[in-house]
Amino acid sequence: MEIVGLAVLLAGLLVVGVFFGLAILIAHSERSPTVPAGPGRDLINASIIHHLLMLGGDSPDAAKRRLRAIGRMAPVIAGIDITSWGERYRQLASREACALLLEQAVATIIDQHRTIPLAQYSAILELNFALGFQTDSLFRLRHRFAFDYVDHARHGRPPEADRGGSGAPPFDDNARSNAADATRLLEILGLAEPVDRQRIIAAYRRLASEFHPDHHLHEPAEVQAAAAARFIVVTDAYSRLLTIHHAD
Repeated sequence: MEIVGLAVLLAGLLVVGVFFGLAILIAHSERSPTVPAGPGRDLINASIIHHLLMLGGDSPDAAKRRLRAIGRMAPVIAGIDITSWGERYRQLASREACALLLEQAVATIIDQHRTIPLAQYSAILELNFALGFQTDSLFRLRHRFAFDYVDHARHGRPPEADRGGSGAPPFDDNARSNAADATRLLEILGLAEPVDRQRIIAAYRRLASEFHPDHHLHEPAEVQAAAAARFIVVTDAYSRLLTIHHAD
């Protein structure tokens, strides 16, 4: 009798174990992917390239026409943040798809011009890191497509470069009176009032040379990322300061 009772007990424990095991498997299979809600891949892809085209001077309509020419028919959202949208795409897509997006963005941008504005290059650099790549990825694309960037403050700013924009509000005529903001931007470049346009340009050239990703190709990944992030910050401060000091 004791043996029969023990057998019944073991059978009961086995049944309970199987029941809980199946419950765990069912719960795991029904668990939704841990990807935050938000725009889908096609919308992200099209919006990123549209944003980059506008940074190069394309009007919204011209940017949409160029998107259609490369088969991107999805709607777009203007004024996006390249970093957060690139990171979202990285969550949704494979590494191969991320590499294709970066390559297609570069190819579309330099379709007509082999020299792109500094703001556009800085945004491509942001996208490169947001998608999970290091400096060497963009370096290879620059050589493959034979493109470079130009600082229009030093080499003459074409009128079309002021069209489009990043979606961020531009400085208006009252920006000069915003001393706190101007002071913060100057501090990023290691400057203090009084300054003029030429001093701003000189300070930026020095910092851009120090932090440009091409100078950190063989550094550890964290060093590359830190240098690229600094390059983006000083480039943004520089662009905004030039708008404030446009009449100097």
